[in-house]
Amino acid sequence: MIKSKHAPMILSGIILIFGFIIMGYMYQQWKQENMSISNPVIHQITTSNQELDLKSIIHEAEKNVIQIEGQNEDSTMTGSGFLYNKQGDIITNAHVIKDADLIYVRTADAQIYPAAVVGVGEDTDIAVIRVPQLAGPFMHVEKDKYPEVGDEVIALGSPHGFQNTVTLGIISGQERNFSVDGFNYNNAYQISCANCRRK
Repeated sequence: MIKSKHAPMILSGIILIFGFIIMGYMYQQWKQENMSISNPVIHQITTSNQELDLKSIIHEAEKNVIQIEGQNEDSTMTGSGFLYNKQGDIITNAHVIKDADLIYVRTADAQIYPAAVVGVGEDTDIAVIRVPQLAGPFMHVEKDKYPEVGDEVIALGSPHGFQNTVTLGIISGQERNFSVDGFNYNNAYQISCANCRRK
C-alpha cells in the first residue's frame, strides 16, 4: 500500500531528473554551435523601415530617366524622358521628337538604343516612344497623391545634353496654364529649380 502511494512520486522525480539532464546537454550543444540568421524576411523587415536618403532616391530614379536625341537633316534635338511601363515605353516631350527622322535614347549606364514613335501630341507637348530593349522594370507614377506648394522636388534630366543632371527645388505654383511654340500647357505645376528649363 505504501509502495503504491510513493511510486508515482518516485517516477515523476526520475522523469524530472532525466529532463534536466537532457536540457543541460542540449544547452551545451547550443552554446557550441555558431548560429547565423539568413532569413530574407527578417532582412526585408529591417531594411524596409529605413528612410531613403537623398542619394538613394536619386540613384534609383536615374535608372528610369532616359536621355533622348532626335535627329534630322538640319538639326539635333535633345531632351529627357522616363520609362513608363514594362513594354519599354518612354514619356517625353513632343518638341524633342516631332521633327526627328531618327530617334536614339541613352540610358544612365551609357547604353544607346534606337526608338520608335508610339504617339505625338499635337497641342500638348507630350510624346511616347518605345525601346523594346528597355522592357522590364519601370518608374511607378503616383496617382493618388498630389504635391502641394512648398513640397520639395528633385528634377533629373539632360539639359543642354548634360546627362544625369540633378536639381533640387520646390513646388512654387499649381494650375498654371500657358503656351510655348504652339504647345498648350494646362494645369501644370510650377517648380523652382535652376536647370528646369524647357529644352
